[in-house]
Amino acid sequence: MGVKKRFIEMVKSGYPEFDPQNDTVEIDFEGGGDSFGSFGSISLWPDRDKAEGFNLDDHWDLLFEVLDSADVAYNWNNAGTTGNIKYNEESEQELSVYTIVSEDYWGDVEDDEEEELETTNEETNG
Repeated sequence: MGVKKRFIEMVKSGYPEFDPQNDTVEIDFEGGGDSFGSFGSISLWPDRDKAEGFNLDDHWDLLFEVLDSADVAYNWNNAGTTGNIKYNEESEQELSVYTIVSEDYWGDVEDDEEEELETTNEETNG
């Protein structure tokens, strides 16, 4: 079974009335920095109440497979990634992934006094 079909089955497992022809799904995710990545919320249109017992954490493997299949960049380290997975956006029955990946770099600042001290020592020794 393909990723798209398994994604639809996953949604139906929590929302049996989900109609893959007419309904839209959006799953937001974010991660990085001080926290590991997470698939934070699922929204369905037309609006659906949260399905009792349905938890995105139970479907991490499939959701990561969706990200990998879409061949998008994502990273849970440092600044991490934000984005979403959408199905049937604009009634096109496509499974799409949008990500924003930002990288931050950290480094040490050299102390100016140490540099001056080294230069002074070289001048007096030479």
